[in-house]
Amino acid sequence: MRVGYVVSGSQKAGTTSLALLLRHHPHLAPAPVKEWHYFDDESRRWAEHDFADYSVPRTDPRQVMAGDATPLYLWWPQALERMHRYDPALRHIVLVRDPIERLVSQWQMISNRWPAEAVSWARFLTRFAPDPAEVPQPQRPPRTNVHAFRMHSGVVRGYYGAQLRHGIEVFGREAFLVLDMRELIADHVATVHRVTDHLGLPRLDDVPSLPHGMKGKPALSPDRPTVEQIAGLVERYAPDLELFAELSGVDVSAWSTCAVADGRLSVEEFTARLTTRFAAPAHAAAP
Repeated sequence: MRVGYVVSGSQKAGTTSLALLLRHHPHLAPAPVKEWHYFDDESRRWAEHDFADYSVPRTDPRQVMAGDATPLYLWWPQALERMHRYDPALRHIVLVRDPIERLVSQWQMISNRWPAEAVSWARFLTRFAPDPAEVPQPQRPPRTNVHAFRMHSGVVRGYYGAQLRHGIEVFGREAFLVLDMRELIADHVATVHRVTDHLGLPRLDDVPSLPHGMKGKPALSPDRPTVEQIAGLVERYAPDLELFAELSGVDVSAWSTCAVADGRLSVEEFTARLTTRFAAPAHAAAP
């Protein structure tokens, strides 16, 4: 079967949980892996690519549609254009969360899972961090180091407004269902129903419990987010979040980044919350 929908949006925003829930729908077939990374594969010759290998075997006669859940498709340079060449009618489910909280979660994950590849927190804030006006195509992925581009592109992933605007330019607004991770956590049954409605499929009669990923461990780092760093991120993201709210219809007022931007939360308090996700490495024991 050809792929009919993709789950994308922001990393660390519940895409794995949603993908696992959709596996229970009898009319849907999952991708061979949760994150297929098909359209961000820079080893392909995309100019002449025929997409013949972007399909999923039907394992149940009831299945009518296959899906792919790879968060970074929404922002990866040229991914949306490649997807449109594959199928202009492709449906998109976009999951997002507060961009600064998401950024810290990504740093936690990298520092815990791949410590040898992690850069410092301060350096992470400067890697692939273009001006919002340059999103979603700040540059072509560097062919000599595509892995680092994927691994360390933290700041750019939070420009949801610019990314969604580009997606609408390529596919049209009706192709996108945009969800806040808080919706998934608060009422995952209603969220799954919204997804199947978007895909034009019958609703699940019995939606299983929401699967949860492992809670992230504190990032072992001598760095800590500073008030100045968080204030700078709030200033960077605030205009883009206004654009995102306008295009998506998602109420982002409860996000901490927005609360700081409009004065309902102090940047000092927000920074203090974020620093709880960082832990200093233990000192080496004395001989």
